[in-house]
Order: sequence, then C-alpha cells, then structure tokens
Amino acid sequence: MVHKMILVGGVKFFLFVSRNVIGETSPIINLKSGVLVLGGTLMSAFLAFPMKTIKELVKSLRALLRNDGTDHEGNVRQIVNLARIGRMHGVRALEAEGKKVEHPFVREGIELVVDGCDRFEIRNIMEKEYELHFSRKEWPDSKGKNSQPASRVL
Repeated sequence: MVHKMILVGGVKFFLFVSRNVIGETSPIINLKSGVLVLGGTLMSAFLAFPMKTIKELVKSLRALLRNDGTDHEGNVRQIVNLARIGRMHGVRALEAEGKKVEHPFVREGIELVVDGCDRFEIRNIMEKEYELHFSRKEWPDSKGKNSQPASRVL
C-alpha cells in the first residue's frame, strides 16, 4: 500500500513540476511525446535482452507490485524453533532439522552452523550470499535449477 502511495505521489509531483516548468501545453503533444519515449524505451529493451529475460522481468514486477502473501511470521517461528533445537539438543539434531528446511538461505546458514563456523564468518558469508541473490537471482528453484537473472534489465 505504501509503495502505491509513493508511486501516485511521485506521479503527481512530476506532473506538478512539469506543468510549472514547461508551462501550459496541449495534452495531445504530451501524450505523443510520452508514447514516443515509452515506446522507444521498450523497443531498446526488447533489442538488448532476450525475450526470456523480459518475461522474467515482467513476472518479477508483478510479484513486486502485488502482495504475494509471504508468511514471514512462519519463517520467524521456524528460525526460532531451529535455534531452540540447536540449544537444547545440539548440533546433530539441528543438522537433521536443517535438512527439512525449504528456504535455501536459511538452510545454508544452518549448514554453516553445523560445519562449526564462528558467528562472524557466518555473518560475512551470509551477507555475501544475500548480495549475490539480489544482484544475480541465483537461488535454485524447487527443481534445483538456477533462476534467470532478470534483475540485470533493471
């Protein structure tokens, strides 16, 4: 909701500033120039990137603009439960429970804990993995294949 309000506010601000700077112009002229700029931008994107990447971008933008209903509370509960298992039952039980975790980021963190890395090392590795994920979108999907790097279009 906040994202949509920011977008609407940005468009209103742009229209206000453009009207004050350019002055009063015909809406048809602005419509033609807007279509020309938008069309040119889209065509250059279609020429520069493969269609598969464009489709991934559209899918990513749709997911970004709609609420996908991600269960963040469930993820937090799962991490708290894993921490409790690690404290009470030790690393072996944590390793067994870690294999059941579906989220690849959390699963990798558990593997680092089980391997005996110290917390600073785990933090550095996880921060690098986080940056890699958002820069190249390379987390394996449910089929074990790496997803396409659609973020390069942005």
